[in-house]
Amino acid sequence: MKADQQPSGWDTPPDETLARPALVGALAHMAIAAVLADPHGVGTMLGSNGWRRALWEADRLLCPPLVESRAHRQIIASAVTVYFRQLLPPPQWSLLASEPLVSGTRPDVLWRHRSGRLLADEIKTGHTSLDLTRTRQQAARQLAAIRSTHGDAAIGIRVLSTRAPQASWFLDSAGGRGPMPPGLYRQPLRDRRHPAHVPWTLRDGAWTPGARGPPTP
Repeated sequence: MKADQQPSGWDTPPDETLARPALVGALAHMAIAAVLADPHGVGTMLGSNGWRRALWEADRLLCPPLVESRAHRQIIASAVTVYFRQLLPPPQWSLLASEPLVSGTRPDVLWRHRSGRLLADEIKTGHTSLDLTRTRQQAARQLAAIRSTHGDAAIGIRVLSTRAPQASWFLDSAGGRGPMPPGLYRQPLRDRRHPAHVPWTLRDGAWTPGARGPPTP
Protein backbone atom coordinates (compact mmCIF):
# COMPACT_ATOMS: atom_id res chain seq x y z
CA MET A 1 0.00 0.00 0.00
CA LYS A 2 1.64 3.26 -1.12
CA ALA A 3 1.44 6.43 0.89
CA ASP A 4 -0.28 8.31 -1.93
CA GLN A 5 -2.66 5.47 -2.76
CA GLN A 6 -6.32 6.37 -2.30
CA PRO A 7 -8.68 3.80 -0.79
CA SER A 8 -11.32 2.58 -3.19
CA GLY A 9 -14.87 3.08 -2.01
CA TRP A 10 -18.16 1.24 -2.30
CA ASP A 11 -21.76 2.37 -2.22
CA THR A 12 -21.86 3.66 1.34
CA PRO A 13 -25.28 3.65 3.05
CA PRO A 14 -26.56 6.86 4.71
CA ASP A 15 -24.77 7.69 7.94
CA GLU A 16 -27.85 7.07 10.06
CA THR A 17 -27.76 3.50 8.76
CA LEU A 18 -24.08 3.21 9.60
CA ALA A 19 -24.97 3.99 13.20
CA ARG A 20 -26.54 0.56 13.45
CA PRO A 21 -24.10 -1.66 15.36
CA ALA A 22 -24.78 -4.63 13.08
CA LEU A 23 -23.62 -2.77 9.99
CA VAL A 24 -20.59 -1.25 11.70
CA GLY A 25 -19.72 -4.78 12.80
CA ALA A 26 -20.13 -6.03 9.24
CA LEU A 27 -17.71 -3.36 8.02
CA ALA A 28 -15.21 -4.43 10.69
CA HIS A 29 -15.52 -8.02 9.45
CA MET A 30 -14.86 -6.85 5.90
CA ALA A 31 -11.77 -4.96 7.04
CA ILE A 32 -10.41 -7.99 8.91
CA ALA A 33 -11.03 -10.20 5.86
CA ALA A 34 -9.18 -7.71 3.65
CA VAL A 35 -6.14 -7.75 5.94
CA LEU A 36 -6.15 -11.56 6.02
CA ALA A 37 -6.32 -11.68 2.22
CA ASP A 38 -3.18 -9.54 1.94
CA PRO A 39 0.01 -11.69 2.14
CA HIS A 40 1.63 -8.88 4.11
CA GLY A 41 -1.47 -7.90 6.08
CA VAL A 42 -0.84 -9.75 9.33
CA GLY A 43 2.78 -8.62 9.42
CA THR A 44 1.71 -5.02 8.92
CA MET A 45 -0.90 -5.22 11.67
CA LEU A 46 1.64 -6.65 14.12
CA GLY A 47 4.18 -3.95 13.26
CA SER A 48 4.48 -0.25 13.95
CA ASN A 49 2.12 0.64 11.06
CA GLY A 50 -0.72 -1.56 12.29
CA TRP A 51 -2.99 1.25 13.43
CA ARG A 52 -2.39 3.15 10.20
CA ARG A 53 -3.35 0.08 8.18
CA ALA A 54 -6.50 -0.40 10.28
CA LEU A 55 -7.52 3.22 9.67
CA TRP A 56 -6.83 2.81 5.95
CA GLU A 57 -9.17 -0.19 5.81
CA ALA A 58 -11.86 1.76 7.66
CA ASP A 59 -11.47 4.71 5.28
CA ARG A 60 -11.67 2.40 2.29
CA LEU A 61 -15.02 1.06 3.45
CA LEU A 62 -16.39 4.44 4.51
CA CYS A 63 -15.23 6.27 1.37
CA PRO A 64 -16.13 9.05 0.76
CA PRO A 65 -15.45 10.01 4.39
CA LEU A 66 -18.13 11.98 6.21
CA VAL A 67 -17.73 14.03 9.36
CA GLU A 68 -20.45 11.95 10.99
CA SER A 69 -18.55 8.76 10.15
CA ARG A 70 -15.53 9.53 12.34
CA ALA A 71 -16.87 7.50 15.24
CA HIS A 72 -17.52 4.54 12.95
CA ARG A 73 -13.98 4.87 11.57
CA GLN A 74 -12.55 4.61 15.07
CA ILE A 75 -14.73 1.63 16.00
CA ILE A 76 -13.83 -0.29 12.84
CA ALA A 77 -10.11 0.44 13.12
CA SER A 78 -10.16 -0.44 16.82
CA ALA A 79 -11.84 -3.79 16.14
CA VAL A 80 -9.31 -4.65 13.44
CA THR A 81 -6.37 -3.70 15.64
CA VAL A 82 -7.56 -5.62 18.69
CA TYR A 83 -8.26 -8.75 16.63
CA PHE A 84 -4.76 -8.86 15.18
CA ARG A 85 -2.89 -7.60 18.24
CA GLN A 86 -4.67 -9.66 20.90
CA LEU A 87 -6.90 -12.34 19.44
CA LEU A 88 -4.88 -13.74 16.55
CA PRO A 89 -4.03 -17.45 17.04
CA PRO A 90 -0.37 -18.35 17.65
CA PRO A 91 1.97 -18.70 14.63
CA GLN A 92 1.37 -22.47 14.50
CA TRP A 93 -2.05 -21.66 13.04
CA SER A 94 -2.31 -20.53 9.42
CA LEU A 95 -5.27 -19.05 7.57
CA LEU A 96 -7.41 -21.63 5.78
CA ALA A 97 -10.25 -19.36 4.67
CA SER A 98 -11.98 -16.09 5.50
CA GLU A 99 -15.79 -16.25 5.66
CA PRO A 100 -15.96 -19.69 3.98
CA LEU A 101 -19.30 -21.26 3.18
CA VAL A 102 -19.44 -24.49 5.19
CA SER A 103 -22.63 -26.55 4.97
CA GLY A 104 -24.84 -23.48 4.85
CA THR A 105 -23.00 -21.54 7.57
CA ARG A 106 -20.29 -18.93 7.23
CA PRO A 107 -17.77 -18.66 10.10
CA ASP A 108 -15.76 -15.46 10.03
CA VAL A 109 -12.35 -17.14 9.86
CA LEU A 110 -11.15 -20.72 9.61
CA TRP A 111 -7.64 -21.58 10.83
CA ARG A 112 -5.56 -24.73 10.31
CA HIS A 113 -2.88 -25.89 12.73
CA ARG A 114 0.29 -27.41 11.36
CA SER A 115 -0.94 -30.71 12.86
CA GLY A 116 -4.10 -30.55 10.73
CA ARG A 117 -6.51 -29.40 13.43
CA LEU A 118 -9.09 -26.75 12.51
CA LEU A 119 -10.26 -23.76 14.53
CA ALA A 120 -13.03 -21.30 13.65
CA ASP A 121 -13.57 -17.71 14.74
CA GLU A 122 -16.85 -15.86 15.23
CA ILE A 123 -15.97 -12.20 15.74
CA LYS A 124 -18.21 -9.76 17.62
CA THR A 125 -17.48 -6.04 17.84
CA GLY A 126 -19.43 -5.61 21.09
CA HIS A 127 -19.23 -7.48 24.39
CA THR A 128 -22.97 -7.37 25.10
CA SER A 129 -23.74 -9.71 22.19
CA LEU A 130 -21.50 -12.53 23.41
CA ASP A 131 -24.01 -14.14 25.76
CA LEU A 132 -27.12 -13.74 23.66
CA THR A 133 -28.97 -16.95 22.93
CA ARG A 134 -28.70 -16.38 19.19
CA THR A 135 -24.91 -16.02 19.47
CA ARG A 136 -24.62 -19.34 21.28
CA GLN A 137 -26.92 -20.98 18.75
CA GLN A 138 -24.97 -19.45 15.87
CA ALA A 139 -21.68 -20.81 17.23
CA ALA A 140 -23.21 -24.25 17.75
CA ARG A 141 -24.55 -24.35 14.18
CA GLN A 142 -21.22 -23.28 12.74
CA LEU A 143 -19.29 -25.84 14.74
CA ALA A 144 -21.70 -28.62 13.77
CA ALA A 145 -21.35 -27.65 10.10
CA ILE A 146 -17.56 -27.60 10.27
CA ARG A 147 -17.46 -30.98 12.00
CA SER A 148 -19.85 -32.46 9.44
CA THR A 149 -17.41 -31.40 6.72
CA HIS A 150 -14.03 -31.85 8.41
CA GLY A 151 -14.80 -34.40 11.11
CA ASP A 152 -12.67 -34.66 14.24
CA ALA A 153 -10.12 -32.21 12.85
CA ALA A 154 -12.39 -29.37 14.04
CA ILE A 155 -11.52 -28.69 17.68
CA GLY A 156 -13.93 -25.81 18.29
CA ILE A 157 -14.93 -22.24 17.64
CA ARG A 158 -13.71 -19.07 19.33
CA VAL A 159 -16.42 -16.47 19.98
CA LEU A 160 -14.39 -13.27 20.18
CA SER A 161 -15.19 -9.77 21.39
CA THR A 162 -12.95 -7.05 19.99
CA ARG A 163 -14.37 -4.58 22.49
CA ALA A 164 -13.85 -6.78 25.55
CA PRO A 165 -11.36 -9.54 24.64
CA GLN A 166 -11.40 -10.97 28.16
CA ALA A 167 -15.12 -11.78 27.68
CA SER A 168 -14.39 -14.03 24.69
CA TRP A 169 -15.26 -17.70 25.06
CA PHE A 170 -14.68 -21.06 23.42
CA LEU A 171 -17.07 -23.77 22.24
CA ASP A 172 -15.23 -27.08 22.08
CA SER A 173 -15.90 -30.03 19.80
CA ALA A 174 -18.05 -31.72 22.45
CA GLY A 175 -20.30 -28.67 22.75
CA GLY A 176 -18.81 -27.47 26.02
CA ARG A 177 -18.65 -23.71 26.51
CA GLY A 178 -15.93 -22.13 28.61
CA PRO A 179 -13.13 -19.57 28.82
CA MET A 180 -10.58 -19.33 26.06
CA PRO A 181 -8.00 -22.14 26.56
CA PRO A 182 -4.32 -21.18 26.73
CA GLY A 183 -2.60 -21.64 23.41
CA LEU A 184 -5.45 -20.35 21.25
CA TYR A 185 -4.46 -16.68 21.34
CA ARG A 186 -1.18 -14.77 21.24
CA GLN A 187 -1.74 -12.12 23.89
CA PRO A 188 -2.98 -12.58 27.48
CA LEU A 189 -6.69 -11.74 27.62
CA ARG A 190 -6.37 -9.29 30.46
CA ASP A 191 -8.99 -6.74 31.40
CA ARG A 192 -7.91 -4.26 28.79
CA ARG A 193 -8.66 -3.84 25.13
CA HIS A 194 -5.32 -3.02 23.59
CA PRO A 195 -1.66 -4.10 23.51
CA ALA A 196 0.24 -3.29 26.68
CA HIS A 197 2.95 -1.31 24.91
CA VAL A 198 0.63 1.14 23.11
CA PRO A 199 -0.95 4.18 24.84
CA TRP A 200 -4.67 4.34 23.98
CA THR A 201 -7.86 6.01 25.13
CA LEU A 202 -11.55 5.11 24.94
CA ARG A 203 -13.35 7.51 22.60
CA ASP A 204 -16.77 7.10 20.99
CA GLY A 205 -16.95 3.49 22.13
CA ALA A 206 -13.59 2.47 20.64
CA TRP A 207 -10.01 2.25 21.88
CA THR A 208 -7.76 4.60 19.90
CA PRO A 209 -4.20 5.90 20.27
CA GLY A 210 -4.01 8.72 22.79
CA ALA A 211 -3.90 8.66 26.56
CA ARG A 212 -3.32 5.57 28.66
CA GLY A 213 -6.08 3.02 28.88
CA PRO A 214 -7.21 1.25 32.07
CA PRO A 215 -4.44 0.01 34.36
CA THR A 216 -3.24 -3.55 34.03
CA PRO A 217 -4.81 -5.69 36.77
